[in-house]
Amino acid sequence: MKTRCEGIRGESLAEGYLVDKGYKILGRNEKLMGIEVDIIAEAPSGDVCFVEVKSRSSYSYGYAVEAVTPAKINRYKRFINLYSQIHGLYDKTLRIDVIAICCDEVEHIENVAG
Repeated sequence: MKTRCEGIRGESLAEGYLVDKGYKILGRNEKLMGIEVDIIAEAPSGDVCFVEVKSRSSYSYGYAVEAVTPAKINRYKRFINLYSQIHGLYDKTLRIDVIAICCDEVEHIENVAG
């Protein structure tokens, strides 16, 4: 229960962070093919960002961003392929971002899939 509450709090902090940076939130907790993306947002540049939010209450178990594995990135890529077809995002730059939150500090890593 505590972990899920931390996750929801982290997603809310991440959403607020993105909005403050000029992002437009397009969706939250979107699901396709059994894959869930925490936040979908349009960056001020026009890029569509599929954001994985990782939260930790301390650094005891490592940095939050370390929990984003290659397998998670591959699931996001499968999600993005289908989502972009459904929503006709052929002319948009699509990217995967990570927002890592620990001790109320926010770290935003853009385009983690390169």
